[in-house]
Amino acid sequence: MTETRSTDGWLRWLALVVALAALYVVTTRLGLMLALPPEHKATAVWPPSGIALAALLLFGHRIWLGIWLGAFLANFWDGFTAANPFPLSAHLFVLGGIATGSTLQALAGSFLIRRWTGSVRPFQQTTHAFTFAGVAMLMCLIASTLGAASLYVGGFAPAKAIPFIWWTWWLGDMTGVLTVGVFLLTWSRRPSVDWHPRQLAEAALLLLLLSTLACVIFGIVLPITGLPTPLAYLVVPFLVWATFRFGLHGAATALVLASALAVVGTAQGTGPFAQPTVETSLLLLQVFMGVLSVTVLVTAAVLAERQGAEAKARQWESVFNKASWAVAVTDSADNRLKAVNPAFAAMHGFTVEELVGRPLVDLFASESRTELPRHIQIAHQRADYMYESVHVRKDGTSFPCLTHATTLKDAHGKAQFRASTFEDITEKKQNESWLSASLKEKEILLKEIHHRVKNNLQIVSTLLDLQSDHTQDRQALEMFKESRGRVRSMALIHERLYRSPDLARVNFAEYVQQLAQDLYSIYKVSDDDISLHVEVAVSPLPLDMAVPCGLLLNELLSNCLKHGFKDASQGWIRVTLHDEGLNNVLTVADNGIGFPPDFDFRHTTSFGLQLVTTLVEQLKGKIELGNSSGTVVIITFPGHDRSQEEPT
Repeated sequence: MTETRSTDGWLRWLALVVALAALYVVTTRLGLMLALPPEHKATAVWPPSGIALAALLLFGHRIWLGIWLGAFLANFWDGFTAANPFPLSAHLFVLGGIATGSTLQALAGSFLIRRWTGSVRPFQQTTHAFTFAGVAMLMCLIASTLGAASLYVGGFAPAKAIPFIWWTWWLGDMTGVLTVGVFLLTWSRRPSVDWHPRQLAEAALLLLLLSTLACVIFGIVLPITGLPTPLAYLVVPFLVWATFRFGLHGAATALVLASALAVVGTAQGTGPFAQPTVETSLLLLQVFMGVLSVTVLVTAAVLAERQGAEAKARQWESVFNKASWAVAVTDSADNRLKAVNPAFAAMHGFTVEELVGRPLVDLFASESRTELPRHIQIAHQRADYMYESVHVRKDGTSFPCLTHATTLKDAHGKAQFRASTFEDITEKKQNESWLSASLKEKEILLKEIHHRVKNNLQIVSTLLDLQSDHTQDRQALEMFKESRGRVRSMALIHERLYRSPDLARVNFAEYVQQLAQDLYSIYKVSDDDISLHVEVAVSPLPLDMAVPCGLLLNELLSNCLKHGFKDASQGWIRVTLHDEGLNNVLTVADNGIGFPPDFDFRHTTSFGLQLVTTLVEQLKGKIELGNSSGTVVIITFPGHDRSQEEPT
C-alpha cells in the first residue's frame, strides 16, 4: 500500500512538471507573437511569469523543475536558426541563465507571498494586496537581472542595450504576475456565490461593452493612430463595474481582457500607445497595464474587506436582535442608548425606535437613579461589572433588574461605549423571599426539635433520679448516677444547638465548660477543689461528631472526678481539642493517681471504659494512654471532611 502511494505521488509530480513545462513553452511563443515591432522581441506582458508563480503557490515548490525546463526549451530552437551567429555553447549558457533566473524568481515570489500573507490567494485584504504587488516588483528583479547578465556575458547583447533589456524584462514579468498570475490564482477557486441568469447576462453585457470599447480605442477594429493616451483609461469604469458587481473573479477577467486587447492593438501599431519608437510604446503600454493591475487588485481587496465586514456586521446584528437576553449599548459620554435589541425593548414595554437615543436613566426607578452614576463609574474602571437596580416599564410598573456591564475602550484606553445585558429577576427575588421564609420556618422547627429532644432527655434523667430513690444498693445507685450523666451530656448538646445560631454545629469549648459544671455538681466538687482548663482550637463540631465526643468527655471527666482524686483535696483537669493536619486530637489529662502500671483499658470490665472504646471506634479514631504522672488519654479521630470518606 505504501509503495503504491509512493508511485502515485511520483507520477503525479512528473505529470505536473511536464504539463507546466509545456504550458510555459506555449505561452512563451504566444507572448513573443504579440511582441512590439520592428524586431518583435520586446513584449509588454510576459504570461509565463504569472503562470510560474501561480503553479508554485497552488501545487507547491516541488514542481520547480517544470519552470526551468519550460524556460530552457522555450528559446532552445533559436540557437539553431540560420541568423544565429553564436556557438551552441554560448546559447546553452544564456538559456541556462534565463531558465535559472525564471525558476528562482518564481520560488522567491511564492516563498515571500506565503510568508508575508499566509495565503496562496492574498486578495481578500488591502494590506495583503499591496504586499502581493510589492512582492511582484521584488521577485521580478531576479529574472530580469540574471537574464540581462546572461545575455551580456554570452555576447548576445551589447552593454548599451542592457538597461533597456533589463527594464523591459522587469516590467514585462511584473505585469504578467499582476495580470495572468492574479487571474489564475483567482479562478483556481470557485466563486463564493452562485451567479443567477440575470447576473450572467449582466456579465456578458459588461464583457461585450468592454471588448467593443477596447477594440475601438486600441485600433483593433479601426486602425487609428495618434489617439491621445488618456483615452486608454476609458476602460477603467468598466473594470470598476466588474469589481463591484462580480468581485475579484470578474475584475481579474476584465483586467486580462483589457490588457490583452491593449497589447494586440499596440503590437499591430495602432491605438494610443503606438509611438514612433518601440521604447516609448512599450513604456506607455506597461505603465497603463501596471496602473490597471494595481488599481483593480487593491479595489477588489477593499471591496472584499468591506463585504466581509458587512457580512460579520449582519451576522452580529442577527445575533443581537434574536438574542433572548436583553442587550443594550450605551454611549460612554452621555450614557444614552445607542442600540437596543427587541428583548430589551419588550422587557421595558417600549419599541426599539422609542428607546434609541434616550438616556438609560429614564428606565430606572426613582430609588435607583441616585446609584446609577456610581455604577457607571465602577463599570468604567472594571472590565466587567454586575449590579442590581430597579427599572420601570412604560406603564409605570417597576421590576428588579440584574445588569452585567462591559465597557469597551479604544487603543488609547478611552471608553467608547458600554455593552450591557439586563435580566428581570422578579421571579428570582420571589424565590429568594420564599426560600428565606421557608428556611426561617425550618430553623424554628429544628430549634423546636432540639428543644423537645433536650426536654425529653431531661425527663429521662429525672426518671433515673426518681428510680434511684427506690434502691439502697450502692452499685445500682452508682449506675443510675452514671446513666444520668450520660443522658445529661446528650441533652446538653441539644440545648447548645437550640441556643446556637448554627443549628448543625456545636461550639465545643462552651459545651465542655457546661458539661464540667454539671458533673461537678453531681460529684459534689467545685472548681476551687479541682480546676478545669479547656483549650479548644477547632471549628464547631457537627452533630454526628459532637454526640460521641460529648459521651467520651462525660465518661473521661466522670472517671477523673470519681477515681482520680481520692487521696487529694486539690488537683486539675485539662481538656484540649485541636487539629493536626486532617485529624482532630482530643486530650483529657489530670494530675490524680492515674491508672495502675499494668492496666489494659482494651480488656477492662469497666462499662464506662468499654463505652469509651466503642465511641472511639464510632469516630473511626484511635485511643492511647500517655506516660506521665496522673492520667493522660489521647484520642485521635478524622476531621469532619475526612470522616465522611468511604473506607478503602
